[in-house]
Amino acid sequence: MSDKMDPIKSLPLPRSTIAAVRARKRRKFILAIVGLAFLAIYVVCFAHMRRRLLDGVHVPALRAPTQPHRQAIAALRHQAFDELSNRESEGEPALVLDEDTDDMAIMSDSEMQAGLDGRDHQGTANLDDDDRADQAFPATQKPENCNVERDYGMIDALQKSAEKFCVSTDTDQGQNDDRVSAYTFYHAVDANVRSTYFQNLVLDLRTAQVHMPILDLAHDGKDHDPRFVYEPGIVHCRCATPQTSMEGVPCVWDQIFALAPNKSYSVCNTTPSTLTESDMLDNVIMPFTTNVVLMARRDDHNPFFQVSATLMAWIMLQVLGWDPATTQLVYLDRGLPTHTDALQQRLLSPVMHAIRGRAIMGKVLQLDHVMVAPFENTGPLMLHLNSVEPCRRSELISEFRDQALAAMDVSTIKRFPGSCTVVVISRQPYGGRRVQRMWLNEDEILARLRDEYSRDGVYRYGRCLFYSLDFVNLSIAEQMDVMINSDMVIGMHGAGMVNVLWTRPGTTVLEIFPRRRRRWGYRHLCLFIGCKWHEFRGGSDTGRCDNASHKTIPRQAVVAPNTHVFRRVIVDIQAADASIPAVQEPGCFGSRDHGMIQHIQASAKTLCAGSDERSTFTHYDSRVTDIQSTRIENLTMDLRHVQVHKPILSIVFEGGGHDPRFVYQTKIARCQCSTDQTLSSGARRIWKDILVNEPRWHYTSCVTPAADDPLPEPNRVVNTNVVLMARRDDHNPFFQLSATLTAWMMLQVVGWQPQTAQLVFLDDGFESPVTELQHKMLAPNHSVITGSEIKDSVIHMKHALIAPFECHGPLMRHLNDDEPCHRNQLVKEFRRQALATMGVASAKQDPQSCIITIISRRPYEGRHIQRVWINEADILAQMNEHYGVNSTSVPGGGCIFRSLDFASMTMAEQMQASVESDLIIGMHGAGMVNVLWSRPGTMVIEIFPRSRYRWGYRNLCQFVDCNWYQYRGGRDTGRGDNNSDKTLEYKDWRQFFDPLFQLLKISKSSSTSER
Repeated sequence: MSDKMDPIKSLPLPRSTIAAVRARKRRKFILAIVGLAFLAIYVVCFAHMRRRLLDGVHVPALRAPTQPHRQAIAALRHQAFDELSNRESEGEPALVLDEDTDDMAIMSDSEMQAGLDGRDHQGTANLDDDDRADQAFPATQKPENCNVERDYGMIDALQKSAEKFCVSTDTDQGQNDDRVSAYTFYHAVDANVRSTYFQNLVLDLRTAQVHMPILDLAHDGKDHDPRFVYEPGIVHCRCATPQTSMEGVPCVWDQIFALAPNKSYSVCNTTPSTLTESDMLDNVIMPFTTNVVLMARRDDHNPFFQVSATLMAWIMLQVLGWDPATTQLVYLDRGLPTHTDALQQRLLSPVMHAIRGRAIMGKVLQLDHVMVAPFENTGPLMLHLNSVEPCRRSELISEFRDQALAAMDVSTIKRFPGSCTVVVISRQPYGGRRVQRMWLNEDEILARLRDEYSRDGVYRYGRCLFYSLDFVNLSIAEQMDVMINSDMVIGMHGAGMVNVLWTRPGTTVLEIFPRRRRRWGYRHLCLFIGCKWHEFRGGSDTGRCDNASHKTIPRQAVVAPNTHVFRRVIVDIQAADASIPAVQEPGCFGSRDHGMIQHIQASAKTLCAGSDERSTFTHYDSRVTDIQSTRIENLTMDLRHVQVHKPILSIVFEGGGHDPRFVYQTKIARCQCSTDQTLSSGARRIWKDILVNEPRWHYTSCVTPAADDPLPEPNRVVNTNVVLMARRDDHNPFFQLSATLTAWMMLQVVGWQPQTAQLVFLDDGFESPVTELQHKMLAPNHSVITGSEIKDSVIHMKHALIAPFECHGPLMRHLNDDEPCHRNQLVKEFRRQALATMGVASAKQDPQSCIITIISRRPYEGRHIQRVWINEADILAQMNEHYGVNSTSVPGGGCIFRSLDFASMTMAEQMQASVESDLIIGMHGAGMVNVLWSRPGTMVIEIFPRSRYRWGYRNLCQFVDCNWYQYRGGRDTGRGDNNSDKTLEYKDWRQFFDPLFQLLKISKSSSTSER
């Protein structure tokens, strides 16, 4: 029997019914898709939250937790996972959205408040209240890599990377070789830097178009790109072969021009640009015969990128050896004027005015010498923006900072040293432009901070002042000046925070972030120049994007989490008892720093010039630098009858009654000149301070041979370059290091390499630990010739340099008054080379250790000394009890205390001890010169007899960035200000020492958390 059709199914359905069925199916399908999407989001978010909880991101005590902290962290994690399990079992989502911020709230309000208040969830106070980024810093950095990637090694790396292209033309085509468009490509891969130097380049901008132009600043943002659009016919050169990627030439223009290809590209068009007669009449051609720095800006109103571009162009000037005074800056874009323009002008092209993009559009540029500057998003400031920065102090970036400040006529020191100033870099809409990441209740919180910290009694010397400044309304010089005079800088994460580059070393920086924004450019700046960086992520975010969210900070939560930050600022200022001048001399670079070399060279006077056999004198006498030195050719010294001024038999008698220098005699120096070199004939006092008892009037710098007085036959001839040094205080390391510094500097003045030199002592002094440094640093390849070896002999020196005397030079200025100069790059470079010469690393071996070193003054080798700390051992024992590693009263553990007799240590051991120390304590005396080797930021306490005022070691700290403090308490024993011994009362000493120790611990916890 055949199946019968169902009469109902066989009936045709109405169209409305079919549409309804299909709609239900679509809804079910959409709901299924949405459900799957939510499930996927839930799984991803749960995994993300689980990872963050495992990492302890939201636990307040993150840095080097102690055992109680570890227990609290474990309890919090178990509590969090239990809560997640309960929510899941009850069908509740583990993650909820904050209705106010559209942000995922992982912690409850009470938990978040506890974190902001600096308490863990057990209600105990955090031992470590640092708010730095949750990044695991490496314990050590690789100095060789950091030098190449962030420091002066970049210059050498770029120079070595040079590749030359288009070095000749095809003469068969009638082209002239001296007009070839040779170019050199520089690419330091590790430093992320590319730049190209061209000769005879032509840029045809007659049809140039701006990529994404705007009419005014209100439209600035991601939709603005002022660069010119790349066209194959823009760049022209004179080369014999096509300059395309097929020929293996580098990619030059991919960032300089918008839309420039980085594959299948051409560096330049080898066919000449076609010019019409009207072009010639309309002055279309713009010739440039000077050195041109060509810069292209993409984010022209972002100061972070523009400062980076300025830094890289400044570095390339050094790579090429160009003098900024002979360069001209040309902008290859149509960007709007910015504050950074003034810095670029003064630093890169101070003499010639900059050429803006609007002036070159429609023109043909003929460039004889042009450097295409590295693009703004390359270089040391742009590395590791989203990850850990392994490098620390950068001398190159610090030098850039100093030169930038000098170029803008901004002092590097605080105007009112005793003031306490907190500045907020405010982010506000400007020029009609909207901005992201605004601090919405900035005024309210600033008022709360003023109430809390701008009261009498909080700061010993007055009240802390709080300012909120909109930096976009300030010139670059005004921005720099504000930073220099700030003790603490607060700001929302944004480009304006690049101004921390201009802060003084040690300035506290607090960067406020949207909760999940991770970007570390300004933290890295602080690592490079020495400001102290913190972050704050509390409060609520308003916005749907990590980078765009505004911030609202609860009024009740603002003070507690940052109490330690403000305490650090206040304690640091109050503890500094030194008198620092209010204004720095404008001539510091020339009188104390690298500018000394140019001043000394400019002072040169040549005497007795003639043939190679004559004794040509080049005398340097620079009043600005307080340096006198002489270079002599063919000098003979007759020491057969020489006398030592004040000899001693042993070091026991060392002191004021000892002077190992030789006594001046008229015929001690013999030369080959036409006449005797007397004052009346224009000679100079070249032996001043070098030989003792020079005559005041009838003075002869050297005697020429005569028939009745022939030149004596030398029994020792030195053909190498001789560095001639005379020591007066041969066992005083302060004076001997001063002499070493000035001799090292004079080698640079005369252009001698230490490897070609030989050290000769023109005295009968004893060896000291500094002698080894002098030998290795000034003349490492030849043995030292001592005075005892050349006494009773005639020595002839083919080339001799009389080194400056020990009591002259930058270390000997302002010993009795205020030193107006700070941060000395010349002295820092001397320190760096000296440590390297002695095989001592400039970084601490164990960065997490805390070491306090006492430079002890004790009798040595039978010699009696002044200014002894009589009860040093007793005070040391009590400090160990209260602050030592075994002390139970120091949260997080105490420090290692040690007392060292530096006089019994080698130079390398003294250096190593200083580098390893976090705090150095010592009685005023020559041994304190070892603070020169300390790391930047090391604390130094110098103990003085009550009425002894001598500032040499304070000045050293100003030069190399150690933090110097003085103490004059206790009881003096002795009759003279300089001779008194010291006995300290521990109660008074502890009152002085305790805030400094707390400051040290805060600093150590911060640096430990970085790693």
